[in-house]
Amino acid sequence: MKNMMAASLIPNGIPIELLGRNPHLRSYINKLERRIGADLVYLQTLSRELRTLRQFNIIYPVGEPIFIHIMSRARERPLYSVVSPMSNVPRNLLKTVATAIAPLISSETDFNGKEEHERILHEALDQIIVIDETLEDYDYIVTGKGRVSYITINSFTAESVRYSLILDKVYTGILEPFLRDQYIEDISCDGVGPIFV
Repeated sequence: MKNMMAASLIPNGIPIELLGRNPHLRSYINKLERRIGADLVYLQTLSRELRTLRQFNIIYPVGEPIFIHIMSRARERPLYSVVSPMSNVPRNLLKTVATAIAPLISSETDFNGKEEHERILHEALDQIIVIDETLEDYDYIVTGKGRVSYITINSFTAESVRYSLILDKVYTGILEPFLRDQYIEDISCDGVGPIFV
């Protein structure tokens, strides 16, 4: 029965292996369908014909593990949501991780490209992260005297932290999904607050 319920929450067109590689996407879809119950469609690419739709509820990739969810709403602008592992990682956890890896990376370290920068960050994270699957998602335990030596988290949280740190330190942080989305024609933001796409 449990497998039957999980399968019913998988929207039309999303490959099972994609959900397996992206647990944040599965979690987002499950919460969305429980909240609004609308039919969700996964499209690998968008076509110009979609412009004529008055009602839509679509998820599409902009480079794994980032996905975009667009949904029409009655008498409001359509909703544009970024679905990524970074979406739910608590800021205090990211700050603790960044503080813990800082002493492991020399200020004189020179990166020859994004791949090397990522590799160095992964190596530093490997030195401080301890996996404990008994912890809940985003719960963590800090170990160390005077400074953070280890951070104990579960594997889901570890992957989310890795992704978030690399997105922030190597790429463009929260702007990255917008830069990857080839379907965006215009972006505006009037100070702190919502971003209009």
